[in-house]
Amino acid sequence: EEDKKLEALRAHKKGLMQKLFPVEGKTVPEWRFSEFRGSGEWKEKKFGDVCPSIASGKSKKSIENGIYPLLGSTGQIGLCDTADYCGELILIARVGANAGQVYQFNGECGVSDNTLIIAVGDTNINQSFLLKWLENYNINKLIFGSGQPLVTSGQLKRIEISVPEIDEQQKISDCLSSADDTITEQVKKIEALKTHKKGLIQGLFPSVEEVGE
Repeated sequence: EEDKKLEALRAHKKGLMQKLFPVEGKTVPEWRFSEFRGSGEWKEKKFGDVCPSIASGKSKKSIENGIYPLLGSTGQIGLCDTADYCGELILIARVGANAGQVYQFNGECGVSDNTLIIAVGDTNINQSFLLKWLENYNINKLIFGSGQPLVTSGQLKRIEISVPEIDEQQKISDCLSSADDTITEQVKKIEALKTHKKGLIQGLFPSVEEVGE
């Protein structure tokens, strides 16, 4: 039941994104918040103009005890000795089964070479809005060939992106971030239920050691 609720929440967010971002070939979305209706078309830009810096990570996993998180294609994969990167970053899985997955990190960190780091270079772009735009865009469709799945910085820079004024970007970002928060809470609830169930089972059934006594 809780798993079905999680699926419904994710479907709801996906539906919201499809309505709040313009479909391909359009410069306005189907839905706009009331204060922005009549504000005109969104501006079309090249992704490479919005984010001129797109590069692979270069950090290595610490051999002993690192102090900074080392980020990989979908999240933290270990620790590293130096913080090669700092600030608000958008990260995209560059290669392999997870290619195209996108997430955000804020702080000091290292990034592995299977991950692309995107730094927003346009002050008129809200980073959280850009993250949600990338989620909706579905970067997987850039992957080509029958070999190892791969996304390149050159492919990303050629993408056409439509953006509204900064206030509308913030409103869209807030709306979708609220949906994300609800999804995160549901995931935590499911994990708590699984832990509780595991504890019950361990309490109800004797361990091998107890049986042998």
